[in-house]
Amino acid sequence: MIVFGGTEVGDVAKYAPDPAAPWRVFQDADLIVPGEGETALIGILDAVGNGAVRGGDAFEAIGGVMTRSRPAPDIAYGSVAALASPAYDVWDWERYWAPEPVILYSPTRGCYWNKCTFCDYGLNTDRPTSPSRERPVAAVLEDLREASRYGRTLYFAVDAMSPRYLGTLAAALAESTLDLRWAAELRLERTFPKGAVGELLAVSGCVAISFGYESGSQRILDLIDKGVGIDVVPDVLTELARNGIAAQMMGFTGFPTETRVEALATYEFLQHHEKLWTTSGIGVFSLTPGSIVAKDPGRFGIELMPLSASDGIRRYVPWRDRETGEVHWPAQEDPRIPREYITGHCRTSFDRPFVGGIDSAHSLLYYARFGRGLLPEAPEGSGREVEPRVRLVEEPVVRVPFASVDELTGVDELMAEVSRRSRTHLDTTSGAYGDWLDGPGTARPGTCGVLVMAHGDLVEVPAGVDFGTDNAMTRALRAMLATQARV
Repeated sequence: MIVFGGTEVGDVAKYAPDPAAPWRVFQDADLIVPGEGETALIGILDAVGNGAVRGGDAFEAIGGVMTRSRPAPDIAYGSVAALASPAYDVWDWERYWAPEPVILYSPTRGCYWNKCTFCDYGLNTDRPTSPSRERPVAAVLEDLREASRYGRTLYFAVDAMSPRYLGTLAAALAESTLDLRWAAELRLERTFPKGAVGELLAVSGCVAISFGYESGSQRILDLIDKGVGIDVVPDVLTELARNGIAAQMMGFTGFPTETRVEALATYEFLQHHEKLWTTSGIGVFSLTPGSIVAKDPGRFGIELMPLSASDGIRRYVPWRDRETGEVHWPAQEDPRIPREYITGHCRTSFDRPFVGGIDSAHSLLYYARFGRGLLPEAPEGSGREVEPRVRLVEEPVVRVPFASVDELTGVDELMAEVSRRSRTHLDTTSGAYGDWLDGPGTARPGTCGVLVMAHGDLVEVPAGVDFGTDNAMTRALRAMLATQARV
């Protein structure tokens, strides 16, 4: 019995206009569980244990399960309070390449705010995401006491915890004997600095928090219905930094009617307060069909454009700005943002998942051990970065049979082709992309050396330099080329 589930499966089921489309994507599935899976999975296991067979009708009555004859099940949001404790003894923890385990745990589900106009997460139809549900704190402590047998570092995998619940949970952890370290994604709340929340969070074991500050423009925040003033965010970050808690800042540009000045303000906010946050990530807005913006486009000064006829899974909606007439499709970068702004807020040349996400186990372990600083600080007055004590990776130099690596097709070119095909209603199947990739390219035959950086970037090396020898000259060239890759 093959069952498919998870967030990606849920997105396919949600954004496929044809009910049969998910079955064409997940051709090997007998059943699909697009939403929360605990109750559905138990129902499936019980049915199989009672002799149900593949393709039989015993699964039709199980809530939250899609079958080929019932492609659109009713989605029910279960009670977090009634769930059994999670089982952490089912994994061989020794097989994970980490100094110690990092455990995922969800004391809450859904979002207590549930108003942000850009949000479209989960299988919701009448609100931005699933309804907020909370597990009693006493039950949470019992769960964590069991989890602590396997690890002492936790990531609370939640959408958002209410300030009331967060305070109660943090106080209970502070008073317990568990001695855990934890991180979570939370909503910015103006009450954080006033209530000295940072001190309570630190005592409870919190080492990092991720915030969606979204925009540096108050007008855009009001359109998003974020419910927070940009002027209070520095106080929140100061409160966390004062208590040694790392902050990850997440935002985006390109929201409807946003001006270039407002887009730049999102980056400038990070620049002005760079000592208060640890990592950051700024993306580009894409309009999803279930968001409040898509349901009420006139309120945001836009009109929706026809969906691409070539896309079977319609995750995003193109839109036109009524005032400027500009048409917007999903994009990787915002062309209004200068390159120095984009590179200026990056603390390292690495990107998620290597360094830069608090839900990355190694990043969380680093914060727990070394504090909120992402990188070791240079000695006082040295004026330089600290050299690593151990060199974990030696970047290789490889030879490729082309005159320049820049002429080869890369991810950027592939994404540009994806966008072009959607906009012009061309075939977007895997076979079509395979034919495109198999076609003749423009790269010229020849040879060139390429330094492969640890984070994946490629840098051409000067002809005639032998990087096989380790001397002062090759080390200096490696350092120079690494700097070029970051810029």
